[in-house]
Amino acid sequence: MIEVRPFGLDKGTVVKPLVDRVADGTLVVGMGDDQTDEDLFASLPDGAISIHVGDGRSIATTRVPDIESVRRMLSGLL
Repeated sequence: MIEVRPFGLDKGTVVKPLVDRVADGTLVVGMGDDQTDEDLFASLPDGAISIHVGDGRSIATTRVPDIESVRRMLSGLL
């Protein structure tokens, strides 16, 4: 597998300016399932929830085992 992406750009650099503009008290949640999502998790503000889907090392604060668990979780929020 080959992944191609712009030099110097990752999920963290894209998301940080967006979450920096949210109102105080807004709950920010980031979720992902691979190595590229670690940049996202690292860029989230204090108090945010980061969710890693699946196995493997992660800096995420929370973990769910699979995509079906994600679907159940999101469905429960509705």
